[in-house]
Amino acid sequence: MLEASGMNTRNAADPPEGFKTTELGPLPEEWQVVRLEEVIAKCFSGVWGDSPEELEDEGQVLVKVIRVSDIKSDSRIAYFKVPLRMVKIRQLQRYRLKRGDIIVVKSSGSKSRIISGRSAIFEPPNNVEAFIPSNFTLALRTNSQVSDSYFVWYYLLTQRSKEWVDHVVEGSTYPNLKKTEYLMMPIPLPPLPEQRAIAYVLRTVQRAKEATERVIAALKGLKRSLMKHLFTYGPVPLDRADQVPLKGTEIGPVPEHWEVVRLGEVCAFKGGTQPPKREFIYGPRPGYVRLLQIRDFETDEHATYVKQSPRLRMVKPDDVLIARYGASVGKILRGKSGAINVAIVKTLPDESTITKDFLYYRLQGEDFQRFITGLGGRAAQAGFNRAELGSFVTGLPPLPEQREIARILQTVDRKIEAEKNRKQALDDLFKTLLHNLMTAKIRVPRTMVERFADHEPG
Repeated sequence: MLEASGMNTRNAADPPEGFKTTELGPLPEEWQVVRLEEVIAKCFSGVWGDSPEELEDEGQVLVKVIRVSDIKSDSRIAYFKVPLRMVKIRQLQRYRLKRGDIIVVKSSGSKSRIISGRSAIFEPPNNVEAFIPSNFTLALRTNSQVSDSYFVWYYLLTQRSKEWVDHVVEGSTYPNLKKTEYLMMPIPLPPLPEQRAIAYVLRTVQRAKEATERVIAALKGLKRSLMKHLFTYGPVPLDRADQVPLKGTEIGPVPEHWEVVRLGEVCAFKGGTQPPKREFIYGPRPGYVRLLQIRDFETDEHATYVKQSPRLRMVKPDDVLIARYGASVGKILRGKSGAINVAIVKTLPDESTITKDFLYYRLQGEDFQRFITGLGGRAAQAGFNRAELGSFVTGLPPLPEQREIARILQTVDRKIEAEKNRKQALDDLFKTLLHNLMTAKIRVPRTMVERFADHEPG
């Protein structure tokens, strides 16, 4: 278990027993405050190189060059996207990355999207491929005699580090990280075994989160496979699919007892409305209702309300909605109450023929998504006319089978939601631990620190 340090406030006039006052606030007496450059053994930017299609020089080799865009907002490197480039052999020898190197974004490349200072740690998927950083990044290799690379990297993820970056970025058109000033960042430096122990705790939580993400991805894959099976054979076990009598239709084989209908025969569609901006307010008020936009189904950060009116298109949590425009076109939405704007279409199914739950999952099918994409592809801005939705052709099981299909898929969805909640809890735990461990508000137990006296964490 982690131990509370007893420190109550960062800027206490008299630090707690065993602590001292530093420029970073009260820290344990055995900790130091040093400049980032003091724990770095090597600092370098790489090169972009040449296209592999160009005439090869005998003195050139193929390498993977990590770009700014390959360093994602979650501080991971998208290794599968890293491009191959040709560089000189001496450049590879000079700039080749080693496992544990820290890569920092040096130039944002856009004043509208400042990501200078974003960092990731180099953990290649294998030890065969050669990687170098691009010229718009900065690679930091720590001095293993005084610092643990993971500890240093985790500190670069803290809010205090980000505040330092904000002060050392220059340039209005292409914001750049000023290397000299960046390396003057003050960082806390516990004894090396404690650095390793802190890094181990944070890596353990991080790996648990990554494992949860893999479970979520596997469950989503299972759901896609189940949907394909259920919408072809119905709610029968996989090993009995070959026993289901099928009939040929314009959409392919479906069970003999299913109908084949156009969506417009069993469902109507109504678009939302866009009230004048002057009627918008932020925050609830009597007589006003939530105006739902596509982004509101992901976050409640920008809640907009509008005066209640008969012209509004109201929806309930069990209504099935379709995103109509932009990057979210075709997204199937559910789970909010309020009025929808013009970017959302409300479905009005004939519930004596098709259930809302079945419709919700049927519209998530790959064939319907391809259908929507085809409609949107005709316009400069992706979108569709709601009247066109009625032409989609689908197999339609009897109501009991619809309910069973929906029940099976709801079970998977509940598991996905539970794993997403676990991921969020782990993310919150990581952020809390990151702050408390780096400020020594929580200390790693001495017995645990002793385990890392002679070796690095695995």
